[in-house]
Amino acid sequence: VLLALVIGRLLFLLAGTDYYPIGYAFPAGLIGILAVLLLDVRLAILLVTWGCLLFGLEADLRFEYVIVGLFGGYTACAALYSLRERREVLYAGVQIGLVNATTILTLSYIRGWTDESVTAAAIGALSGVMCSLVSFAVLPIFECLFGVTTDMRLLELSGLQHPLLRELEEKAPGTWQHTLNVTKLAEEAATDIGVNYLLVRAACYF
Repeated sequence: VLLALVIGRLLFLLAGTDYYPIGYAFPAGLIGILAVLLLDVRLAILLVTWGCLLFGLEADLRFEYVIVGLFGGYTACAALYSLRERREVLYAGVQIGLVNATTILTLSYIRGWTDESVTAAAIGALSGVMCSLVSFAVLPIFECLFGVTTDMRLLELSGLQHPLLRELEEKAPGTWQHTLNVTKLAEEAATDIGVNYLLVRAACYF
């Protein structure tokens, strides 16, 4: 949340407070992405709401920034609710951008179209994409700071190209096939009872 607020403040300092479209670049989606990966979906929703409200205060109570931020942040939470592949974070960024642009254009239509409406929508769309890229850059830092094994890290560990798994497959093919069968059963059980299937998968492999 603090990282997103600092970015929002820097954008205002660089572009000037009179250039109102820059407020739509507030990276609420970044809060959603990092909070889902590091913490929990419910906490992510809470942090997105908190961050957008604080940014609204920072931006002189402009409610349109808050609305766009909330829609974008909640989209990030929904898009990454069940992460299976790393590229889904990039897809989430595209979804955030589309939701941001749609929300901005809708608000512009309701309040009255201006010459800067399209520019504001473009800024909102670009902000969504940038949220996913920035999250890739800062996620390892947060993992180290908090000592958290994220779903992204579990995906890396359970990738079939992992050197230890490749060695198991080459030197003990029977054990490897048994491991795959046990992993499949364990993943289905984990999904049915609502626990982290990625953690179960990595545990079975190793």
